[in-house]
Amino acid sequence: MLNKKTLLAFLACVALFALSIGILRAPKEESLNLNPERSSGNTTVAAEALMKDSDRDGLKDWEEDLWGTNLENADSDGDGTPDGEEVRKNRNPSIPGPDDSLSSEITKQNEDGDTRTFTDRLAQDVFGNYVTLKQSGVTVDPNTSATIFSAALKNISYPGGKDYAESELIISNETGVVASKRYGNTLGAAVRNYGMADTPDELTILYNALTTNDEKKMNDLSLIVESYQALEKAFAATAVPRDAVSIHLKFLNAISHVGGAIDVMRLAFKDPVAASLGFNEYQTSAVELSNAGETLDRYFISRGISFSAADDGRVLFGTP
Repeated sequence: MLNKKTLLAFLACVALFALSIGILRAPKEESLNLNPERSSGNTTVAAEALMKDSDRDGLKDWEEDLWGTNLENADSDGDGTPDGEEVRKNRNPSIPGPDDSLSSEITKQNEDGDTRTFTDRLAQDVFGNYVTLKQSGVTVDPNTSATIFSAALKNISYPGGKDYAESELIISNETGVVASKRYGNTLGAAVRNYGMADTPDELTILYNALTTNDEKKMNDLSLIVESYQALEKAFAATAVPRDAVSIHLKFLNAISHVGGAIDVMRLAFKDPVAASLGFNEYQTSAVELSNAGETLDRYFISRGISFSAADDGRVLFGTP
């Protein structure tokens, strides 16, 4: 009954998840909104949309979308009872009576199992909470809708990249400038061999795919993900000087998190909720990766280590 399109229409109405899902579902004739501050102005419009009842059947238009009913037909299933009245009577407005009890429908949704997408999981929780409130006579206003969504969102865990522990690193007991420079050149060689694919950056790819509604353009994200995964594997297999362990661990985890986030972002057309979680994780992890790179750069500078044009480390760290 409830699909990805339906859920996202509901979320749009209550102006929630403005930065993430709002971006992922932006109409192709509009520009993506990468500034969360600009999303707040949509609240009034969203509240008005939430209260609209085109066919005056007692169900708001966004509620019709949840139920899969016709917002231009007060009795969508044609059984003689208006849609809104059916919901108040614990009946399903999209199924003709008399055998249209809500209880069996909700139970059926809760038996989907672990094969559900993140979007399906969120949809089920949102819809289940909505029906529960509706049955108890609670008025579903914008604030209540926000509460419904927030409660459902708490049940979703981001499927992100791996978190490495120090025990998983190869730690070298060698110390000194020579060992540290060898370490830097090893990292630089990995970047030379497995560095970013010759494609536009990930946000440009995402933007182009979504604004043109062309899922095939997401294939370029796969190339970037493969590069991150290869770098992650190479960095995890690198012997790390003991005095660089904590720095290397942050760098490795940031690479894992960014690559994992981009991997999840590829699901924008199949599982937009998961993709939006990936986008949020990407924003955080990209900053962590930048900071980790700068910290690693300072590690070499503090030891008086420089990398010439002939050094692989030059690719990653340049010269102080």
